[in-house]
Amino acid sequence: MVLKTFSTTNPCIKTRLTQTPRPAPAHNMSNTICSKSQHNDRLKLGKNIVIHPFVSLQPLVGPIVIEDGVIIEEKTLITNNKSSPLVIGSHSHIQVGSTVVDSNIGRNCILQPRCKYHY
Repeated sequence: MVLKTFSTTNPCIKTRLTQTPRPAPAHNMSNTICSKSQHNDRLKLGKNIVIHPFVSLQPLVGPIVIEDGVIIEEKTLITNNKSSPLVIGSHSHIQVGSTVVDSNIGRNCILQPRCKYHY
């Protein structure tokens, strides 16, 4: 955390506490990855993906591959306990609070909020 001082028209606000952003995996500059998401170096990311805050990507044994155009919303947990890659197909949308464990997701799929998808 870094305490930054800035000027404002409101005399009551003098400082703001901000979190120093953690660098996202350097796969593609067109990706949007929130600094509050948890991720690992064993991720393979496509183009134009969006990862919302509080997403946990856990490639515990094998890698996680996220293809182009995928959206992963808040409070989602994706875990790979297998040696083979866990693949999330292109243009898929994983909605709020979903859990994916050891299962591949095809292209153009939508997982509804709080979905549990296990192998």
